[in-house]
Amino acid sequence: MKQRDAMLKIVLALVCIVNLSLGIIAFTSQPLLLKAINIIYGVQLPSFEEHVVYIVKMLGCFLIAISVMTGLAIRNPYENRIVIYGNIIWLTLRGIQRITYVERFHRDWGIPYVNLWGQVIFVFLFALVLFLLMPKKNKA
Repeated sequence: MKQRDAMLKIVLALVCIVNLSLGIIAFTSQPLLLKAINIIYGVQLPSFEEHVVYIVKMLGCFLIAISVMTGLAIRNPYENRIVIYGNIIWLTLRGIQRITYVERFHRDWGIPYVNLWGQVIFVFLFALVLFLLMPKKNKA
């Protein structure tokens, strides 16, 4: 049981760190965000329109909030199961959203299918691992 708890905490920490990093990048720095997009997707965008910057910064706020809640849940996953369920739900929805955009990203940005489907699998895998490691009951 201790090994399972440790694995859950590691996965939660990874979710926290990745989302905190992406959230800070999205919220604070358009040049850094453009560089991250280039690294993650292999797409070089020159800039964003102002309305896109506004939406990206808002998404950055959400990612930071998700990461803070996830980070706090690491201390006691049994008492914070709702946060873990929230992460499972949003990661699953992100996977579904990625599936709906595979063709468009491939067509518009030329991102190889292997990269796009790899990212879909990665997101679903994290959701599945969290689901499988979910604490079954509150500790007494």
